[in-house]
Amino acid sequence: MKILLSAIIVIITCITSVNADEIKYSERSGLHAFYPDNNVFAMIKDTKGIVWFGTMFGLILYDGSNYIRFKYDPLDSNSISNDDVISIFEDSKGFLWFGTYHGGLNRYDRKSGTFKRFLADRGQISDNTIWSVTEDKKGVIWAGTENGLNKFDDGSWVRVDYDGKDSLSQKIFSLAADEFDNLFIGTIGSGLVFTNRQRSEFKSFNLKNSQQHSLNANLIRKIFTVAGKGVYIGTINKGAYFLSNDEIRNSSYRFKAIQTSDPASDSSQSLSVFDIAASESNSLLLGTSSGIIKYQINKDSSLFLYKNFELDEKQDFNSVLPIGNDIVLASIYDAGLFQLHFSEKDLSEEFRRSSDNELLGTIRKFTNYEGKIIAGGQERAVRIFRRQIQLFFAE
Repeated sequence: MKILLSAIIVIITCITSVNADEIKYSERSGLHAFYPDNNVFAMIKDTKGIVWFGTMFGLILYDGSNYIRFKYDPLDSNSISNDDVISIFEDSKGFLWFGTYHGGLNRYDRKSGTFKRFLADRGQISDNTIWSVTEDKKGVIWAGTENGLNKFDDGSWVRVDYDGKDSLSQKIFSLAADEFDNLFIGTIGSGLVFTNRQRSEFKSFNLKNSQQHSLNANLIRKIFTVAGKGVYIGTINKGAYFLSNDEIRNSSYRFKAIQTSDPASDSSQSLSVFDIAASESNSLLLGTSSGIIKYQINKDSSLFLYKNFELDEKQDFNSVLPIGNDIVLASIYDAGLFQLHFSEKDLSEEFRRSSDNELLGTIRKFTNYEGKIIAGGQERAVRIFRRQIQLFFAE
């Protein structure tokens, strides 16, 4: 699939005032020749500063200078088991776990550069589609699959039954352990499942019993914990919720809805929240079905950062990743990867003004070369200088 790249402005509207300095620009971030498709489903920045991209057609590593792509090799048992990577997690020992769609789970060893595979058809895990991986405070690794919860015990995976008498969904999209070592399980169909640190008790929170706890959702897309605060829940079509540490300690489990209604729309319907990530101190970024929300924890307020991408595709921000210096990577599945900048207003105006300039063609990369901004297009490169676009290299 050909990558369409463009320069854009993110238009900001919010329920509170926004300073002009907060106007942002973004660019479609093509991963050079190693980026085979617009389908980025998962991203993380690991403890060594390396950014990993899970795409439909391979795993991509970016170390700040180079891109490396890992692909399935049927002749190499140490290669990744499948190219469609949908979940990424780094554990406390430095191992990286990559869940795939219909291709099993992989553990990557940095020292050897090899992948160890765990496959359902070998009886090593309950399903070959792994949507989420996490680690609890005891160092136990957990995997949420299309069919069941699994834990890594003494070098092998064991399925854990949380169903009981409730006939709960076994499709798990998200997992997270909080600071008390409680485990939260986000299902598709049965809402949120909670188990205590002893793993001896399981509770479910969904539409069926929502009057008791106020979590009005059956489809849980993302669980994100914040130390000292609590647990944030992203749902499909029901917005986001918060469960405070006090509610957990008191076993009262009353969820609070976060403002995710679209203020620019006549509809009061809440958005889908696909991803939640920590931004700067005391704020979160929410990737939603209609833009990105910046949620300020201490103020309990939401800033709606709306896009003007003019794309044909549905604009679901399925993954957001702050990478430092006010830069955020955000992916729209089937539309591509965007690099959002939280400053440099002049540059945003420059790119927006030139968006229909034929010299730029399909923009693949912006870079700073000897103090000049260079935009590499599909057919040639141009130099952006003092609000003008000058031809830099001709055919």
